[in-house]
Amino acid sequence: MSLVAQNNVGQIIGQIVLYKTPITTPWGEQVELLLSPICVHPDYFRRGIARTMINEALSQAKRLGFGAVFLCGDSAIYRNLGFLSSYHYGIFHKNDQTKTADWSMVCELYPGALNGVSGTVDTI
Repeated sequence: MSLVAQNNVGQIIGQIVLYKTPITTPWGEQVELLLSPICVHPDYFRRGIARTMINEALSQAKRLGFGAVFLCGDSAIYRNLGFLSSYHYGIFHKNDQTKTADWSMVCELYPGALNGVSGTVDTI
């Protein structure tokens, strides 16, 4: 899924892309989404464009039947958008030897979407 933001004259000023990504579990793979990349033109920083694009992408992902969206990023930023470190759900980034990587994050699109799911993701 790819969404763009346009200014009032139709120029593209931002884009967000979500890809299917598997969670590898002991029972097989469960496909969810990965948010990567998101960009906003520097002339439009700090105007809520990225937040709006993320919220719209999450809403569309839920309408399409997905239960979660993963990303790698700064937990201080993405926590405010509903993301939580994925290890809280028992889902670990495949390169996270510590099993405590704050940067591997997930947003459940509805409560309980990840109940009973555990395993690894590769979000880089």
